[in-house]
Amino acid sequence: MIAPGRRVCLAAAAGICLALALVACRGHKQPQATPEAAGDASATAPAPDAPTTTPAPSAITSRRAASTEAPLQASPTPSRSRGPITFSSGPNLLPSDLVARGSGEPGRGPFTAQRVAIPSLRIDAPISVAVVGSDGKMPSPPSINDVVWYDFSMWPALGGTPGVGGNVVLAGDALRPGIGSGVFTSLGGAQAGDYVKLSLTDGDLLCYRVEFKKIADTTQVDFAEVVGATPEESVTLITGAREGARLVAWGRRADCADEPAPRPTPLPRAPTPTPGALPGHYKLKIVAENYQFTVVDGGTVPKGIHTVDFTLELRDAGVKHSITFYDTAGRELIATEPIEGPTLAGGAFGVGPPQSPGRYTFRCSVHPAMTGFITVES
Repeated sequence: MIAPGRRVCLAAAAGICLALALVACRGHKQPQATPEAAGDASATAPAPDAPTTTPAPSAITSRRAASTEAPLQASPTPSRSRGPITFSSGPNLLPSDLVARGSGEPGRGPFTAQRVAIPSLRIDAPISVAVVGSDGKMPSPPSINDVVWYDFSMWPALGGTPGVGGNVVLAGDALRPGIGSGVFTSLGGAQAGDYVKLSLTDGDLLCYRVEFKKIADTTQVDFAEVVGATPEESVTLITGAREGARLVAWGRRADCADEPAPRPTPLPRAPTPTPGALPGHYKLKIVAENYQFTVVDGGTVPKGIHTVDFTLELRDAGVKHSITFYDTAGRELIATEPIEGPTLAGGAFGVGPPQSPGRYTFRCSVHPAMTGFITVES
């Protein structure tokens, strides 16, 4: 749940807005509790005021008690040896994920990054700067082709600076209705181990390694914690998902020399239609249109089936989708690469032992509001 005294304001997928009405900590300035509504792409949060009597902090806030301004400190050289990288269980970001990530000092210093690249997702874009003022606004990127870095220097426990420390928060559009797909359209395809690279004005390169990609549902987590400073320098990538949620990818600073070889480009998944299903196979057809999934054939899988062969028809021209199927326990079964419509794509996933009968869900990782399910009979 959202901690008492905190408010989060989220606009449509086109914009990114956060109202940070933070619970006061010792030594922090305490925002007022009377936010005012703003435009479509932002909302206002209270301005900081002089310190007052400090209420008892929440369990999450108490981890952040610090001085009003975090001291400048250089980020240590990242270790070349880390433990295995795995996604946390389930598609949604949980408070436990943020607790495990930890909190630290938001390194402050000059911002010298000029471009961000994620080679595995074919992302390469310029970075602009947006200051998060005392009103708590996180402005939208200047265009669908730009990534924005948020300067949280007015908020002592939030954010960070590349090469200095803390949590480097970057945001970009996946889709702006009526305009088109944005620079982070393919962020839904991020995988653990993918590298995020920041090019600096002096020619240096900073690298970060993705550790999880999840949906941050603001009914489950306090979004101020998502952009909070971390003990080790890290990067948080944010894009619009659905009302009340954001797609978030996060990873710690890494040694650029440890970057793995590029992932092989998968072959197009558009199987040739066959007269009928093979023994033990079942055919499923899903249509993606107007940012909705519709199961047009095969929504109930009969008993005795071990494999579902699916066809995905993308009808929206110029719109990318990536579909991920989950079993009854929420484990990921298969995910397609982002594919632009209009086109057909396809693949297969298992529903026989050791899988269980019941409801199997699917979701578009590019537009996570697009969800659906099929039923496997027992």
